[in-house]
Amino acid sequence: MFSLFKRKPDPEEIADDLSALFAHISVHELQQLSKLWGQPLDDEAQVVFFLEYSFFLTAVADRLAHQKFGDPLRGQILNLTLNRTRGLFCRQSHFGQDISERIEFFESYFRDTFRLYAGCDSIMGDSQNQVVLVASQNLVQAFLRDRTDAEKVDLLFQTAKSLTTSLVALLQTPSFKRLC
Repeated sequence: MFSLFKRKPDPEEIADDLSALFAHISVHELQQLSKLWGQPLDDEAQVVFFLEYSFFLTAVADRLAHQKFGDPLRGQILNLTLNRTRGLFCRQSHFGQDISERIEFFESYFRDTFRLYAGCDSIMGDSQNQVVLVASQNLVQAFLRDRTDAEKVDLLFQTAKSLTTSLVALLQTPSFKRLC
């Protein structure tokens, strides 16, 4: 009976909360992972990091929204969150002379990256096909190409550990609690 009085979730409000959180947290994680990797990132690489990390968090939010709300609300939240992330990205001048070039870069990068997340079995867990591990692999491949294979394996493990710790903390924030 009380469920009749529950307010329907507002996808705009959820997307606003998530995109603001993504921007804030990606700055913090950039600092953490740069220190872990022993490698500072230049301005252009920092913008790519923002995309990678935002897509990782978007994949997590998408899974949680699908479990809690199903479609079409999940799709609305995903699309609105991506629109806000795209807007933040397109303010950067590193990836094209004008907005249309930046949008094209964003869309291409998103298609290539999000396809990897779509095939994951879970967000975290024992499976090798999980969102956290895919994100770790993407980050190591994108930013640590010059490292030896042995270093990459170690840094992949350390990155996955860092992302898992961060994600567990993020799941306690009001923005993510709304999706759980």
